[in-house]
Amino acid sequence: IDEFEIAEALLRHQMVAVQGRRLWVGPRVAMCIPYGTTEVEKRAVRESAEAAGAREVFLVEAPLAAAAGTGLPIEQAVGHMVVDIGGGSTEIAVLSLGGIVYCRSIKVGGDHMDQALVRYLEREKGVTVGTCTANALKESIGTAFPHGDTRTEVVKGRDVDTGFPRAVEVTAQDVGFALTDTVEMIVDAVVGSMEHTPPDLAADISETGIVIAGGAAQLTGLDRAIGQATGMAVVVAESPECAAVRGAGQFLESAARLREAAC
Repeated sequence: IDEFEIAEALLRHQMVAVQGRRLWVGPRVAMCIPYGTTEVEKRAVRESAEAAGAREVFLVEAPLAAAAGTGLPIEQAVGHMVVDIGGGSTEIAVLSLGGIVYCRSIKVGGDHMDQALVRYLEREKGVTVGTCTANALKESIGTAFPHGDTRTEVVKGRDVDTGFPRAVEVTAQDVGFALTDTVEMIVDAVVGSMEHTPPDLAADISETGIVIAGGAAQLTGLDRAIGQATGMAVVVAESPECAAVRGAGQFLESAARLREAAC
């Protein structure tokens, strides 16, 4: 957390939205944190939530919460793999018996896709757009397989040379080519994670498949790209952007599961 006051204000706003102004009895809060978060960072997260009015704070590693939120039976003695593609990072986790056996995190996610698209439009189309416009374009016609995709969209931005507003037509192939490097880094990380997975669990994953979650998991064709590289079935979670939140909520509903998952 870089801005403690802003984080605290955001958490307090959410608490008030959930239970009204009656914050003299603070809520129990489960918060998702990246795998491998240091004790100092964990303490900062806890203190922000407590300062916002939380009665109890439980920290759950995001890959574990995402796996639970996708409906995977993580408590079973079977290996599962979940790829959580968030805004700032992608976490690939292998889970079994309710815990994380192996996890790899790379600093590549949806925000990097947006920035790559902004740079591509400046370079190839001569138009500067904001990250919000790039994100909307990614969601509407973004693809991991640009060849043969005929979708187009008109985007308005600022001309690089004149500085005046200008509209340009952007194709799905343009967006796909802009996202190629980012998609390749995510796919390579998944393939590398499979190489470090224990053999028995890797055999389980070959049968159960790979589940991808997180907002950027909705990129068209990303599941197919991972599937082709790994030779395994890949499934996009239902409402993938909410998977970690659903999982954290499930842990909150069960005291036993929460004690096991909390770190």
